[in-house]
Amino acid sequence: MNKLLTLSCALAAVSLASGCATAPFVKGYPGAERPAVQLAAVTVPTSVEVRTVNGEKVPNLTYKLYTKQYTVATLPGDQTWSVRYSNPMAGGYYADPTSVVTESRWMDLRFRADAGQTYSLKVFTPTDDLTLRHGHNQVRFSVAAEQAPAGSASPRAPVAAVPPPSALPVAPPSATPVTPPPATHVEAPQTIEAAALKQLQSWWQAAGPQERQAFRAWLQTQP
Repeated sequence: MNKLLTLSCALAAVSLASGCATAPFVKGYPGAERPAVQLAAVTVPTSVEVRTVNGEKVPNLTYKLYTKQYTVATLPGDQTWSVRYSNPMAGGYYADPTSVVTESRWMDLRFRADAGQTYSLKVFTPTDDLTLRHGHNQVRFSVAAEQAPAGSASPRAPVAAVPPPSALPVAPPSATPVTPPPATHVEAPQTIEAAALKQLQSWWQAAGPQERQAFRAWLQTQP
């Protein structure tokens, strides 16, 4: 009897270890199996039950899983899943079920999935977010991408098209501004009287004291 009990415990340990090695895989689309590059993978915690994926009913494995999560494969595009939170042991074995959320109603979860992308589904309860304590659902779900799709390139900023050099308009060479020469001052023609006055002034400045005295005496004799 002891040997049988020991063998049973050993088999249970092996089963538990093998269950923890890899996350179970759930096919969430109709038709034949498809390669991973044509699918989107969503990692789901064991506390979340998935009833349907885009109208396709999927098997519920949460009650017999030893792992903390499992993977649901779905076709890319807009997603509508029916999910609920179910964790009878939330808060511990002696937790008060009236103060701890252990199960939610079925809810629609909508998001968009791309081929080759891996997503992570997360669930939030009042233990994680106090604002949910007095909410209508008391549970919130979210889906976020874990890694970029294989072979995808980051979007680039649009580059404006540039025409070939032969098609570019050629601007005429800018003309060097030419500064016009300064205007030549043209004096008005002088009269004989004005020229004689200028000449007399020139002689007066060149004359000495005796010549200036003789010139004043001569002026007194002029009519």
